[in-house]
Amino acid sequence: MILKYIILKNKNTPILFPREPFSHYEVAYSLGDVISAGFCVIRIKEEKLQIKCFGESLTLAIKSNPNEDKEIIKNFIANKY
Repeated sequence: MILKYIILKNKNTPILFPREPFSHYEVAYSLGDVISAGFCVIRIKEEKLQIKCFGESLTLAIKSNPNEDKEIIKNFIANKY
């Protein structure tokens, strides 16, 4: 499943959400400064979390930072469970 995401400047906070019916802009509108945005795929393979980030947000005119964003999202998920 492909999700959309934004990374907020405040503590590198990731927000993950479905592609439809939301735009990056709609989700980011009242949350603060966005430093990165794009799409991600999250999988668990052989009991390991795999994340791939890519693309950009056209509505925010912000590109993803694939390697950095992957680590931010991975750390967020790992520390929440």
